[in-house]
Amino acid sequence: MRAILLYKGKGIGRSEVIYVRKPISVLCVVILLSSLATNIPICAAQPTADAFGIDEDVYGVPGGYTIVPVNITNVTNGPVLSIRFDVLYNASIINVTNVTRGELTQEWDTMIFNVEKGVTRVTVSTFSDGIDNESTGSVVLINFSVNQSAREGMKSILNFTNIELADGGEIGTAEPKNSTFYVRYVLPTPFLIHGYVFYENGTACNNASVNITNTNTGIEWKANTTENYYMCELTAGFDVNEGEVLRIDASSPDGMQRRTVLHEVTAQDINNGSLLMNMSLEAFHDVLIKADYTGAYGTGIRIDNATGTIPPDENLTVGEIYFIKYKVENNGTYPETVNISVKIVNETVWELANYSQFIDKYHLGNVTWDTSSLSPGIYNITVSAHIQNDEYPDDNVRNRTVIIEIKAQPSEPEIISWSPEESVVNNTEGESRRFNITVDQIVNVSWLINGTEVFNETGNESEYTNTSAVSGLWNVSVIVENENGTDMHSWIWNVTKVAVVAPPDITEWYPVAAEISDNAGESREFKVKANQTVNVSW
Repeated sequence: MRAILLYKGKGIGRSEVIYVRKPISVLCVVILLSSLATNIPICAAQPTADAFGIDEDVYGVPGGYTIVPVNITNVTNGPVLSIRFDVLYNASIINVTNVTRGELTQEWDTMIFNVEKGVTRVTVSTFSDGIDNESTGSVVLINFSVNQSAREGMKSILNFTNIELADGGEIGTAEPKNSTFYVRYVLPTPFLIHGYVFYENGTACNNASVNITNTNTGIEWKANTTENYYMCELTAGFDVNEGEVLRIDASSPDGMQRRTVLHEVTAQDINNGSLLMNMSLEAFHDVLIKADYTGAYGTGIRIDNATGTIPPDENLTVGEIYFIKYKVENNGTYPETVNISVKIVNETVWELANYSQFIDKYHLGNVTWDTSSLSPGIYNITVSAHIQNDEYPDDNVRNRTVIIEIKAQPSEPEIISWSPEESVVNNTEGESRRFNITVDQIVNVSWLINGTEVFNETGNESEYTNTSAVSGLWNVSVIVENENGTDMHSWIWNVTKVAVVAPPDITEWYPVAAEISDNAGESREFKVKANQTVNVSW
């Protein structure tokens, strides 16, 4: 025979139950693999499995009982002849009342479970017919009682520890698969939403896309489809409850046909455990005025004038012509004839445009608005686009508010300073003369001498310098101008010739005689006088 492990001990249990199918000589023993038992095959690898525990969340009602299978998944290095594990839970919410054999251990010889507050140790073993490799199924069924004091929404851990799998020679383990126990006043039950999807002409729509949304919770599920059949398995009491509204959205593979159905879940639906909803698709109708159209600043309405686009923080001017622009998009599955209107609302209403437009993809609207006859004030521009059976009509109207004002006329340019400050200036021939001005705004500047332009530039400061003055009386003027008007300043520039001076003449001298004689050692004084100041060299 193959040696196995039997556990009894008193390590964790205040109460213990032992089930033995075959008589054995000693209950509280551990029969270890003996090297003397040469007829027992030695297995070098430890038994294991992909997972060990509870596969899904568990539910129970206060005062009730819930039987939960503990499963082993894909056994390796078997066969497994003995299993021991601890399961942890919140004893203030649930407790273990009984443990029985599972589908894989129905014929096993011994089962023991020890219960302590918040933890139960389970041992199950056999002398033969262990769990073979690649096996998957339940090893025990645990019966949990829910405390009468438990309330809706409470939950307890269901965690597995100290998992041991024995084959008689080696002891291995497996990855725990923990779960959660939820307290519900109404236990969840399976709820199937299913049906068939058809095109508008009644033919089957294979491989449709079907999404189901609980509009009360916002949770969405994608249904599985086979040909034109769809199904979505939910849980009543958890995913969906009586009175909640389900939205079922179905669309053809190419998206050209769609259908949305809203259904309020009834008590009869819950009792039936299913909802059959066949879906007949339709062409999808939706037009909209695009809000983020270029230059619309999120309003859906763009306003241009002759020079560019008007931003929201810029007022309009009475008397100017504006162009109201918008983009109408067809977001549906078929071309549409769209009724479009453009209105201006103040104390009265002006309808600038009202027309029908055939739109396949989009239409760029452009309506002229002449403000010549308007008074200053606040105006609301409304653009609307409508079709029948629009799926989303909320985006069919756009508004933009503008302020129209009378723009103050700009003042004419003024020369506010000039140099020279004198109105008459004097120079002699060949001298240079600089003239400059400062203006209160940007202007075109022209400098003229006796009416002939000699220099021009643009700015609010300007200067002109003449370096080739010729004798005469000159009129120097500067003219400034822009779209607001003109201004002018002038000087009289008197340029004179340089005076001609005769050469100097010696008018007196001393001694007068041309020839003079003196004795050696005597001094002699010489003097001259000229008719103008001169440099004298002796």
